[in-house]
Amino acid sequence: MKKYPLILIPEHSRGRFHTGGFDGVWLNEIERGPIVRMNIEDAKARGIEDGDDVEVFNDRGHGVARVVLDAGKRPGMLQYPKGLQGRQYKSGDLASLCSLHMDPFAVNSSFGDTCVEVRKWDGGNE
Repeated sequence: MKKYPLILIPEHSRGRFHTGGFDGVWLNEIERGPIVRMNIEDAKARGIEDGDDVEVFNDRGHGVARVVLDAGKRPGMLQYPKGLQGRQYKSGDLASLCSLHMDPFAVNSSFGDTCVEVRKWDGGNE
């Protein structure tokens, strides 16, 4: 938590079922690319403003998304909608930050406990 103090969790998108519909023309007009929702105070501490492109990263990789500041988000938490394809990101992919470890009880990957950090994106890592 010292190196990566934020928790990244996915949310179900209203218009997608997992990756189904990722190429829907009308849906992509409404949902214009990847976003990450962030607490206002966490953003302020990092010099990030609403609408900035940010790089979310950890030792596994990175993903670039537009930040949406949200006073309702708990401090220390980032949230992103699932269902986008890697090619829809300016760089990287937020799903690549998650562990591939399988939970033996749920027989699924653990997507809800990914430790990350975030910074304003400088256009690198393309």
